[in-house]
Amino acid sequence: RSSDLQKLTLYVGEKFDVTSAKGIKSNKKSVVKTGKSTSSGYVQYYMIAKKTGTATVTVNQKYGGKVKYKVTVKKNNCSAKLSMTGYKYGEVLVTLKNNSSQIFDSVTVKYTLKKTDGSVYEEKESTLYDVMSKKSAYKTISLTSNADVDLSQSSVKITGVMHYPNRTYKNVSSKVKVTKTSETDAEKEVEININAKNSTSQSVSGQVYFLIKNSSDEIIGVESRSFYLSKKATESATKSIYKDNYPGYDHYEILS
Repeated sequence: RSSDLQKLTLYVGEKFDVTSAKGIKSNKKSVVKTGKSTSSGYVQYYMIAKKTGTATVTVNQKYGGKVKYKVTVKKNNCSAKLSMTGYKYGEVLVTLKNNSSQIFDSVTVKYTLKKTDGSVYEEKESTLYDVMSKKSAYKTISLTSNADVDLSQSSVKITGVMHYPNRTYKNVSSKVKVTKTSETDAEKEVEININAKNSTSQSVSGQVYFLIKNSSDEIIGVESRSFYLSKKATESATKSIYKDNYPGYDHYEILS
């Protein structure tokens, strides 16, 4: 017996695992690709959003019957760029901008760093977590001391996003306050004490970024701290920035 058509919204690059299935098929593979993977003898069926549009995905259930999904695929509206930081040991900064109204639990990027001679220095995927809507997220890539990276030949692209379609996401940034309570500014180190206060009646998670800047207000480094707050909870934390690691250090900015 077939069930009613279920609605599902995915974003380009997103993978959705289907449980209790023994088969899966899409009527528009260019929009939603389906497949299966096998790990440790366990078969997992899935769908991957390839481009914007709609598709009907039919899932044969393991214990009988079928489920049909009307899948709407939307743009993820995320962009990424690379820049060099001022970290003395060598570092590349990935700046991710989420221009959509959707909060993503994670966004995966693939970067290719090339040397001045055009050869590949490093090519990897990296994941950024708790990516808020209409905000930026940051990730640093450490380089070896003798790295000869040329960003004009390097690239980064979005390869995947993830959210839970059965959850309702709400941006509660206005009700989760991150404040600096005190600071000790010594010759070689800045010690920052912060409080994160959740005024909502639900659990929240996110990232606090410390943008390290020079006297021209340019970002020369980024450090971060993740947090998870239960309802009405407050959490204190201390962050130390070592000035010797960032030649040209002048000040910092806290983003949450």
